[in-house]
Amino acid sequence: MPALTGLNVDVLYNQGGADLLALFVLRNVNTGDTLDLGLTGIQPAFQVIKKAVILSPGANLAAVCQFTGTVVTMPAGLATAGAYLTVTGC
Repeated sequence: MPALTGLNVDVLYNQGGADLLALFVLRNVNTGDTLDLGLTGIQPAFQVIKKAVILSPGANLAAVCQFTGTVVTMPAGLATAGAYLTVTGC
């Protein structure tokens, strides 16, 4: 599936330290799209993701996302949607 880039992602909020919390705005997101939150130019960069939750009012969706390492995979139910993604980790 397509990888989301800086064109699809804006950071609304982040708070860091030993634990990191970030809120992202996503545009034109589809089921199965991936977002690498490691060292890919999207800040803040995560080394470990502990939880990723997506909320898409337009798609009527709130769900926990699957992730592997620093790559988050968008859940079923998204079709060119806008969404908020909250990620915790370090």
